Amino acid sequence: MKERKQSRLENLIEDKVRPFLANLGYSLVETGFANIKGGSKVTLFLYSKSNMSVDDLARLSRKISPVLDELDFLKNDYLLELSSPGITRVFKSLREFDIFKGHTVKIVKDKEILIGECRGIENDYLLLMINNEINKINLESINKAKLYG
Repeated sequence: MKERKQSRLENLIEDKVRPFLANLGYSLVETGFANIKGGSKVTLFLYSKSNMSVDDLARLSRKISPVLDELDFLKNDYLLELSSPGITRVFKSLREFDIFKGHTVKIVKDKEILIGECRGIENDYLLLMINNEINKINLESINKAKLYG
């Protein structure tokens, strides 16, 4: 599977907020950074095993902002946007297979479509439970992976 390449600034943001979020029970799924008129925009896609409400995201935003304020390149005004990954998220990194263990995923491999329960990664293989049987799928053969319903 081809992973999305992150920018240096996105990596700096991730390194700063990932441990903070993990201590609060959240997984950081994806980080985005963009220059916008008047400043910057930081987008964080978060996952929690418990449902996240808009109020939860607002509270979390107030907790994350002071952590981001420590980064020199964010000293100017920035917009912080928090979101859940969504129920049909297209995977952009291999770590998402571990974040979404136990969830149903749709895998496109060559011209074949597989739907099953994600069991994580072992060596260079995705473990996918289909009809009560574990299937090992070579990660390099995966064209696309996404959460499925």
